[in-house]
Amino acid sequence: QSHVETIFDHISMTQVDGEGRPLAHDQNYFERQEYISRIECAVKGILLPAHQEMYGNHKIAPIAFEDLSKRSDFVPAGMKEVVAKGLFYGYNGDYETACYVLLPQLESILRARLLAKGVVTRVKNADPLKEGEVGLSTLVGYCDQVFDENISYEMKRLFGSVPELNLRNE
Repeated sequence: QSHVETIFDHISMTQVDGEGRPLAHDQNYFERQEYISRIECAVKGILLPAHQEMYGNHKIAPIAFEDLSKRSDFVPAGMKEVVAKGLFYGYNGDYETACYVLLPQLESILRARLLAKGVVTRVKNADPLKEGEVGLSTLVGYCDQVFDENISYEMKRLFGSVPELNLRNE
């Protein structure tokens, strides 16, 4: 059990209204709140301090992120330049732009990997104009086929296969 889990074992997730009465929430609400709290704790307590230390000591040029992306087997050939830009934005503290750039790429990577495993990622229709992509919240249900348990867990929460835990649309 990590120190983050130990901290959250002792924190109450009860919310109250203006008069101090507990609010009624379903189990998904509490799971979602706990997950968000764990992420916030890890980001603020571990990732941001480490990032600040690295960024303060090492200025990294865009070419380094391009090289990293080009060497990565995780990133498909047609996405390497865009992923490199997203990583550069994130490293330089522009997290909003990094998410804007990287999340669609992550979705495309998931679709490409699932397609390579034989999972149908497009909806077939007699009318070609009505064909389209299978919904992302459906596709993440197949994450276990292409990613390890930890990445699958995060993808499902990020892209919304768990009811009420769809962080993608927040």
